[in-house]
Amino acid sequence: MRIGICEDNRAHANLLDNLVRQWAEGMEIKTEVQCYLSAEAFLFSKEDEHPFDVLLLDIQMDKMTGIELAKKLREQKDDVVIIFITAVKDYVFEGYDVNALHYLLKPVDKEKLFSCMESAYNEIKKAEKYIIINDTKVPRSSIMYVEAQAHYIVVATENKDFTLKQGITAFYRELGEGFMFCHRSYIVNLSAVKQIKKEEIILDNGKSIPVSRAKYKEVNEAFISYYKGISKL
Repeated sequence: MRIGICEDNRAHANLLDNLVRQWAEGMEIKTEVQCYLSAEAFLFSKEDEHPFDVLLLDIQMDKMTGIELAKKLREQKDDVVIIFITAVKDYVFEGYDVNALHYLLKPVDKEKLFSCMESAYNEIKKAEKYIIINDTKVPRSSIMYVEAQAHYIVVATENKDFTLKQGITAFYRELGEGFMFCHRSYIVNLSAVKQIKKEEIILDNGKSIPVSRAKYKEVNEAFISYYKGISKL
């Protein structure tokens, strides 16, 4: 996850950098954070950089303002998730034109920033149709289930299984909507479920995985809701 910080006050930029890294560490999300001290510096570097996923953008900057930068990015069809940072509430309504996710007032509150970052992360994951596993681009829809095995997880797809060293909870955060824990060691893709029994889930390919007693009701209700939603499309 690539995060840009555009803030002309170096102390504020450093604070945001530290807080973002704390959030990412707590969420076990791999991140790359880059700070820029002006909108012009951001635009100059942007040409040679990979696209950012999230941009924490100060509104009141010298020369080009954060609002002006955001408008330019949208003109360039850049869909980066923008979170505005401002000391003045009056700017809030200007963000509608550039589809800003949120506003944070200075001094930035840690918990509010963490909440915004989580919302941004969820927005990004909803938009992504693929996930990178062991350098392979895997369609999320092809993942049938995930199984925890000691310090590893096995990601079972329609065509092959992938084994990687990662915690199952951290991987669950990457999957997004449509996936849920059916057992402490298993995550299931609701779209791959054929039938739910008291102690097992039958998948479309005939494979069965366990469902715990504690999770049965929740998974069954989610499965029913999922297919009701599909039938309305």
